[in-house]
Amino acid sequence: MEIKKKKVLLFHCSRYNNLTNIVAMGLWGIADYITSKGYTAKIIHTGVEELYYGDFDVNRYLDDEVVLIGFSAHWFPMLNECLDNAKQIKKINPSIYISFGGLSASYFATELLMGYQFIDGVTKGDGEEPIRRILERLTSNSSDFSDVPNLVWRNRGKIIDNGITYQNTAENVFDIHYAFQDRYLLHYDFAKNTKLFCNAYTDFCSFQPRDFKCGKTYFLLTGKGCPVNCTFCGGGHDAQVLLNNRKKCMYLKDEQIIRTIKEALELGYRDFSVCFDTNPKVPHYLGWLHKIFEEKLDLNLMFGFWGLPPFSVFSYFKNATRKLLFEISPESYSEKIREKNRGFTFSNKDMKKFIQKCYDENIYLHVYFAFPMPYETYKDVVDTRRYVWELNVQYPHYIEAFYIRLSTDPACKIYRKPEENGCELLVHSLQEHLKIAYETKGGNILVHKNIDSISEDRHIYQNIYSDGIVISIFKYAIKLIARAFDKIDYFIECLDTFYDSIATRRLTYFEYVDSFCESIITESVCSAPWLSELIELVRGMLIMSERPVEIETNVMESKDIFLKQVLCIHAGVILLKEEYDVYNAYQYLLIEKEYCNINKLDEENYYILYSKDNRIEIEKINITIYELFMNIIANKDKSIGEISSMIAALYADNKDDMDMIYSELIYVAETMFVKGILCT
Repeated sequence: MEIKKKKVLLFHCSRYNNLTNIVAMGLWGIADYITSKGYTAKIIHTGVEELYYGDFDVNRYLDDEVVLIGFSAHWFPMLNECLDNAKQIKKINPSIYISFGGLSASYFATELLMGYQFIDGVTKGDGEEPIRRILERLTSNSSDFSDVPNLVWRNRGKIIDNGITYQNTAENVFDIHYAFQDRYLLHYDFAKNTKLFCNAYTDFCSFQPRDFKCGKTYFLLTGKGCPVNCTFCGGGHDAQVLLNNRKKCMYLKDEQIIRTIKEALELGYRDFSVCFDTNPKVPHYLGWLHKIFEEKLDLNLMFGFWGLPPFSVFSYFKNATRKLLFEISPESYSEKIREKNRGFTFSNKDMKKFIQKCYDENIYLHVYFAFPMPYETYKDVVDTRRYVWELNVQYPHYIEAFYIRLSTDPACKIYRKPEENGCELLVHSLQEHLKIAYETKGGNILVHKNIDSISEDRHIYQNIYSDGIVISIFKYAIKLIARAFDKIDYFIECLDTFYDSIATRRLTYFEYVDSFCESIITESVCSAPWLSELIELVRGMLIMSERPVEIETNVMESKDIFLKQVLCIHAGVILLKEEYDVYNAYQYLLIEKEYCNINKLDEENYYILYSKDNRIEIEKINITIYELFMNIIANKDKSIGEISSMIAALYADNKDDMDMIYSELIYVAETMFVKGILCT
């Protein structure tokens, strides 16, 4: 007897970590495919739902019409929450079929079914047709899933693997719409305005692109598969064969890619990210790039190259859009380490040419390095770290280098055959891996280490991690600070000294900033004479930006009362004196995206920094105002009238000049009092 249940819920779990906000493209594909077959599909983004309601409760989504709930266990950090939610759902309603899918679920399919009785089946690889077949059996009240492709299931206590016989092809997914987010995401109207769902590609950048505003980013699917094996990647060729039985790459048709772009544009997306480059020397993406140009689609494009492309591709990208950001991932500065670990490798000479080409073309470029890489030595790590700093300091704009910690992807070569790839795996079961994932929460899950440990000499990996913190706080200013040193090695030595000095301390944000500034000035060697002034400027701006000072307008009752007031400088105001032109150099870098010389001034400059209406105000002041402020600081028990008289007597010999200076100082004090910079 056929039953009427037709509702399918697809869960995207993101509450246990801050890494998996993005819904995998395959989940949108499954939702659209089964909808076209007569079912009702909704995607539940658990992070969005928790934000929407203030808490998360699976009971909200369960009713008598739900026949199947699918969990996207694509990235491993999602798996713990998938298991917790699935267990609760099965307890509430045992009749609902619980299905797991995604790369991580595919790799651990048998272990999941053996260890968790509330999971009814795991779909390995592509899930569109397998889920449709499962639904067909469920809605006809059949419990025989033996002909469902890609399914690992439980039959009378026995675990059965049906084998992977279904894969996506350009033909069988052509009619699937991957950008119908408004149709399938529950509470889409709420989610579309949240950062939990609408990830901006450049949110994590420290040297933020300024030529275009990068907002919520659509991660565009253009194909699946990979022809090579990187040691650390869970999506390489051998992993694809294991998880999807995909031996050759699948490329979506240009028409479908353009259709998806248009549908995403209708949803308000302007920023598109693509990371699918299966043959760097003979690019496969030129067709849809040219169609973007032909149809004059207005978009920003971020493209991740898997190797170094020929320079001829630049014209295709620049015709498609002038708003570009490229990615390359050399992983290590050592060509030897790169060759051992990457499927597509290249020389440092060619890499430097590509980086310079991007800079010359005013194209943003992210250059990714990673640790711990198999086989690397301590020297390899030191050299890579130095090169990351050299890149970030050499180029005033457009180029940003990252040195980040690897995750250990299930199904990658390191995970499957660690000893053969210079590594030792730190987990020996799914449960151990889940435990580490639960404890890690907000970072990449690292469950491997190099057989030959290189953790000596001031814990180099920890220092690399600390470099990222410093860059994220000081942003563009760190470029100027580093340029104050004769050699980048001297700057790195100062960083390491700072890291050592705070190793056992718990610091607030402001304590961290103050400690860094003090350490750099104290420990600096062969630095430029303007470094201390730059540090003071940067420190002041950071404090203002993180702790806005509410400046209140004061109303004076009378001139006589004001003259007798004992005033002080508002706690949130910072005074700066320049002998070198550091402020203009910093502004020039931000606005013109170029370095300029920091010269000694003919006359000193004076500034006040304060916060007003949640923005930083920087005013240039003259020597008179500066002297007034300094005397107010030094004479905390004197009235403004007394201080003004005292200063006037220092700078004038006759009464007329003294009266003129006195009046000028009182006027300045009144103005600064009204602004709230001076207060009682």
